[in-house]
Amino acid sequence: MDQSSEGCTKKISSMNIDKLIKDFSQIEKKMIETSGKNNILEIQLEKCTSLLKVVQTKEASIKKGENEQLKRNADMTRENLKSHKQDYKNNIAKLVHEMKIKEEEHKIEISKLYQDMQKKALASQLCKDYENDEDVNKQLNKMGYNRSLTEDFLAWSNVGRCHDFRETADVIAKENNPLVDFVELPDNHSSLIYSNLLCGVFRGALEMVQMAVEAKFVQGTLKGDGVTEIQMKFIRRIKDNLPAGE
Repeated sequence: MDQSSEGCTKKISSMNIDKLIKDFSQIEKKMIETSGKNNILEIQLEKCTSLLKVVQTKEASIKKGENEQLKRNADMTRENLKSHKQDYKNNIAKLVHEMKIKEEEHKIEISKLYQDMQKKALASQLCKDYENDEDVNKQLNKMGYNRSLTEDFLAWSNVGRCHDFRETADVIAKENNPLVDFVELPDNHSSLIYSNLLCGVFRGALEMVQMAVEAKFVQGTLKGDGVTEIQMKFIRRIKDNLPAGE
């Protein structure tokens, strides 16, 4: 009985060991399979991780490049705006300058027109006020003498002191005679000398710089001549009448 039980126990133990080895083998096989799958997954995970890093690096590089391009574009836009702003300021300044020039030109034109009207009115009025041309010529000479243009001439021309009468004549000599522009001698006044006004101007102006002169009209464009000619003759040097002790 004991031997039979012992034999049965050994048989059962042998069967359990076989089963255990078999189960262990299956478990080991599954573990190997699982380990292989895990290795594959790890490899795939590493690949995915590497790919992700590449994608992230590329995105960062693209973003950096885009940011740098945006920065360059912004800088270029600022420079363009700055340039356009300066051009706008220059154009405004140029326009203002041109407007001032036009304004001055209009003022000069208006002044010339006013002077021309005055010259015409002066000739007509003098012919009405005096009976003959000789009296008109004397009055024109007197009006020019009283104009006192010396200070205005010196301030405008900025000339220095003349050494003799010849140099003085060269300084005040002019090729054109604006006094006769837009002026016509009234009918029946062929002896009228409108440029006698200049004779008086020269005489009065030179007297203010201590020169007594005689100015005489010779020819003029209003009478059909090619030029206006006025002869001046030096008479004497005028001495200042200063009180004694000065």
